[in-house]
Amino acid sequence: MTENLPDKNVLSQALAIVRDVPDTELAINRLRDFLGVDHVVYVLLKPGAAPYVRLTYPAAWILRYLQRGYTTIDPISREGSKRSLPFKWSEVPLKDSAEASFFEDACSHGIGPRGYSVPLNEHGYKGIFSISFSRSEQEWADFLQSTQRILIQIAEQLHRRVVGEIFGEVTAPRRLE
Repeated sequence: MTENLPDKNVLSQALAIVRDVPDTELAINRLRDFLGVDHVVYVLLKPGAAPYVRLTYPAAWILRYLQRGYTTIDPISREGSKRSLPFKWSEVPLKDSAEASFFEDACSHGIGPRGYSVPLNEHGYKGIFSISFSRSEQEWADFLQSTQRILIQIAEQLHRRVVGEIFGEVTAPRRLE
């Protein structure tokens, strides 16, 4: 995937997926495959509206997450709502043993252990775009070094698309540099 393509080519192909694939869930799945990551998650939060969630996590993990009440424990969700800059999951301080257990449980269900999240906030519409990665630490470092800027632009474009689709407020797309 990305290791053989120049950055602009990777970016233009990824943004084409976001722009041209008519179903957002299918676009998320295609982004996961194109980027060569384990999972992609996008969540849009708007006060007074139900969260909009599209993800590639296995059904067993989604069920467990809901049954165990992980919405109140998930440190990535917590940090994503507080931060304005992208972050690696390894940078997130764990507050207690429940958060450490959450990460262990997530890993046992094929989520992580490495991840990267991009908090999004445009015109009052907050969101978070995350990827998870289970290969070696060196592969992770190489992947992030070559795609970090691209991931941010993908997240921003996806966020604009979903806000436009859900709330009818389309913002002007940013130009590629």
